[in-house]
Amino acid sequence: MNNPGTRLIFIEGIVGSGKSTLTRFLARQASRNHILARGVVEHARPHPIHAYRSLPHWQQPWLDISINGLIEASLGKWRQFVGQMERGETVYYLDGGLFQGDFISLFLMDCSAQALLDYYQYVLETIHSLHSVAIVLDPEDLTGMLQQVCTQRGASWIHYQVNWRMLSPYFQSHKLAGLDGWVQMYANFRELTAQALGQSTIPRLSIETGAGDWNGFRQQSLDWLGLRCIPDTPVQTRLLPLFDRIRDIL
Repeated sequence: MNNPGTRLIFIEGIVGSGKSTLTRFLARQASRNHILARGVVEHARPHPIHAYRSLPHWQQPWLDISINGLIEASLGKWRQFVGQMERGETVYYLDGGLFQGDFISLFLMDCSAQALLDYYQYVLETIHSLHSVAIVLDPEDLTGMLQQVCTQRGASWIHYQVNWRMLSPYFQSHKLAGLDGWVQMYANFRELTAQALGQSTIPRLSIETGAGDWNGFRQQSLDWLGLRCIPDTPVQTRLLPLFDRIRDIL
């Protein structure tokens, strides 16, 4: 891929797919390759592109804003972000920048599939000058991956993830409930995002993550982006978790 004009690299995938970890890794490697780079994870606050994060009930945006209102606010946020980027040289690595944040919020608000696909096209038109690309982490066995994530993160995380989504218009209109409904929601969501990607010309690297070979996945991503891997020093290995937490809030 190696396009020196690329300014936005999206790292996409569903919850627990490894987006945040890969985002941080690639931004760090870009910096070591003498590229002015910044990685932004999904939960960073303030967030440069996610309008829903400024809402009082950001986990339940349907309480604060209409579907059309969030679309307008989100596109305004994108236009502002692009304007700022065009005045600088930083390359951004965005965790879930396309399909998490406002996109999945609109999905949970039961926005129609066509309206979501139209919104996605508007976003791509807005960022066209930045020559964006996407790396998509996409396990073949979605249910198995979600079960593995649930096992790793425990009952309290499952309770949190499932319960607030059960209050959403999407869950209610599709008569979904419990953990099975949560898994079905993500299956439907992945189908929609695959359709969106299939209808766009954004260059992308799709990585089937079922094998769990994260060293291989990282190297595959570096090769595709044209970056040389520069390993962590022992000191960096110890300090990276602290640095990542600081970056998330800056």
